[in-house]
Amino acid sequence: MSQAGIISLSAGGGVVFSVTGSNGVTAAPTTGAVIVSGVNATTTTVGVASFSSANFAVSGAGQVTLASQVFNRPYTATAIDYQVLITDATIGVTSTAAPRTITMPLAGMTAGQSWTIKDESGGAQTNNNITVNGNGLNIDGAATTVININYGSVTRYYSGTAFFIV
Repeated sequence: MSQAGIISLSAGGGVVFSVTGSNGVTAAPTTGAVIVSGVNATTTTVGVASFSSANFAVSGAGQVTLASQVFNRPYTATAIDYQVLITDATIGVTSTAAPRTITMPLAGMTAGQSWTIKDESGGAQTNNNITVNGNGLNIDGAATTVININYGSVTRYYSGTAFFIV
């Protein structure tokens, strides 16, 4: 949202950060507020995003410029069954020597949050499938989904009440 020098970016209903004037950024992560003053801020970490003067700038008019490399999605590699964390974003399954179950989180997610699960072993069809368990919540109306294509992947998001495949 942008109006008269005020820009707010939000996720799950909470403000991630907002530009409130011509020379400041107010960051409001869930663990407390961080204030960055001036156009040439050094480095500030807000949640899982990291901003530095090399990739984040606030103009005198309050315009925010972000370089594409600012928002990195956390990556986790697993060769065994795995319980997805709310802080995860990409889960790479590195072994399908046995069937694998990836269990989605049950609490603490925000609406719109997404996760990608990828068969990095290249053997989901040839060796063993990867089952994604909704942990009590449905995934496109079912309790589980299966990755059964070599090098297959599935991205799903949380709607606030269930998971859906993109």
